[in-house]
This record gives sequence, structure tokens and C-alpha cells, in this order.
Amino acid sequence: SAIDRLSWAKTKIAKLEVRSRRNIRMRKGDPVKLRKDFYGKTASILDKISGELNFLGEVVVAIKNLPTIKEGYTVVLAGMPNVGKSSLLRGLTPSTPEIQTYPFTTKNILVGYIPVGPREIQIIDTPGILDRPLKDRNPIEKQAILALRELADIILFIFDPTETCGYPLNSQISLYHEIESNFQRVNPILNKSDITSEKTARNVELEIGKPALKCSAIENDVDEVKNFILQSSKNRL
Repeated sequence: SAIDRLSWAKTKIAKLEVRSRRNIRMRKGDPVKLRKDFYGKTASILDKISGELNFLGEVVVAIKNLPTIKEGYTVVLAGMPNVGKSSLLRGLTPSTPEIQTYPFTTKNILVGYIPVGPREIQIIDTPGILDRPLKDRNPIEKQAILALRELADIILFIFDPTETCGYPLNSQISLYHEIESNFQRVNPILNKSDITSEKTARNVELEIGKPALKCSAIENDVDEVKNFILQSSKNRL
């Protein structure tokens, strides 16, 4: 890793410094030449880890630009693109969601809040993060997923049973099982319930092995989901 390489360079340079100081003190050569030799070897070591140094510099910038993720009960939305995650977020939260850059990616996250007395429940939509299989991701995106796993109190996985999102149900179900195997407390949501047949809804529930909450985000029919979130957050706020 970059940190390991940095540690290696630090150790090498420290040994060079000890040897150089000893040689100068014992007059084992011209002091000016010995210093130049030390600086030259140090520069060579730093050149070998230039890639790692550049990466760590990018990490510092990314950390400075971390989104404002508050402490407290956090709900993360997952599901294929265009299944209605952002519409659900807008339906659940009274104010316009904040758009923030997610660290280490070119993605944005949407953050909204459900006020509960003096506290808030945080709802996060992560476009481009939890919307496709792990095998299609680069190492940085996998790190982002690990960060979300630590952040989320519950995951709401949104299905579009009508498949008008452009993704067949078998692909959505496959992604659901993958998310479920990597996260705890994953809860299925069937969106577009106003135009989904009961038979299709039952088939999805049979495939995933549990009942799902129903909503129609575009019609702002999200009470069942909101009540579930409020109930699940009891004693956690």
C-alpha cells in the first residue's frame, strides 16, 4: 500500500542519514561530497515512491472535501440506476436534498433529513456507488462501499418491478443479493407499486426470500417506507 511504501522510504532515508552523519563525523571523506551523496540517494528513494506520494496528496485533498455526513441514525439507499432512489429521497425529506461530492470518486451523493423532534434521520442516496455489481468496480469505488458499510444503520434497496428503469428484474435481484451479502440490515422496497401487479410483487418477494415494503415515489406515496424508517430508528436517535 501507499502507507507501506512511505514507511519503507522513511526507514531507508533514516538509515542513510545515520550513515552520512557518522561518515562526516569520522571524516571519511569530503563533507560537501558526503552531503551531496546523501541528498542524491534521498532524492532517488523519493523518486521511487513518487506515485504513492501523489496518491496520498490526492487523499489529503479528498479528505478536506469530505461531504458533511452528520452523526446519528443513517439510512442509505441502494438499487440499480433509474429505479427511483432520488425520487424516494425527495418524497421522504421535506427539504431539497444537498448534493455533495463523494470522496475518491467523481460521483455525487444526495443527502436529505427527516426531522424527528430536535434530532434528524439522515437519508443518503449514492448514485454510482451501490448500483452495480462489485466485479464492475475499481479499487477506489470498493473503498467507498466499505465506507458506506460503516456509515449505514440500515440499507433500503429499491426495486423497480416494472423494469421501466431499463434493468430486468433478475439483474436487480442479483444486485440485491450481493448488497445483502456485504451489508447488514438490508430492507427491500418495491417502488412503482401503483403500476406493479400483485403477482409480480409476490414473485419478487419469493425470489428475495422476504416481504418488501411498497411505495410509489413519483406519486409521493411513501408513508409505508417513512413509517418503517421512523420505527427502525426508535431508541437509536
